[in-house]
Amino acid sequence: IVFVFEFFLESLDRTLYAVDEWLRFRSGQRRLSLVGKALLGMVWFYVVYLTRFCINLLIEPNDVAAQSS
Repeated sequence: IVFVFEFFLESLDRTLYAVDEWLRFRSGQRRLSLVGKALLGMVWFYVVYLTRFCINLLIEPNDVAAQSS
């Protein structure tokens, strides 16, 4: 079960990183694309913040406790 949670957390972290990279501003993009990424980025910040909060404070401490016993 611990390995399943490790795989799940790694997959979730990779997904968050991939979306962060997609929302990154790059030169040569159209203005509409920049505005869209800015708006999505504001929403995405809260999604990532809540996700990492839950993982770091609620899930990982239980995962570490399960491994040590």
